[in-house]
Amino acid sequence: TWIQAMRAGIVIQAEQNWNEDDPFSVSTLKGGNSVIIYHSASKEFYRYCHLRDVSVKPGMEITAGVKIGTVGHSGTNASKPGHGEHLHFEINKYDQRSKIVRPLLEDELKQRIENAKKLT
Repeated sequence: TWIQAMRAGIVIQAEQNWNEDDPFSVSTLKGGNSVIIYHSASKEFYRYCHLRDVSVKPGMEITAGVKIGTVGHSGTNASKPGHGEHLHFEINKYDQRSKIVRPLLEDELKQRIENAKKLT
């Protein structure tokens, strides 16, 4: 199953050589093969993990809906028996005040879902 980019942006990480026996095969063994896309207008990072294959490269500017990889079960936990193929997806935002990247809070995500429902 293909995974499509949620928003347009620039690919800042695209790793697909996960190997559970090599601690340096990717930047995070837990996440396995992964893609991170930065959306500059919202200052958000979209992180897609546990992919089987990655079809984008760092530095690429992409549009929403572009195929970025396929669902898999790479990564330390996701590769364990019984976990099956799935996508781990995160939205993280750069907070200019604190100068840190933080995950979107539950209320922020709920508000986005409500706003999206209004548009359909």
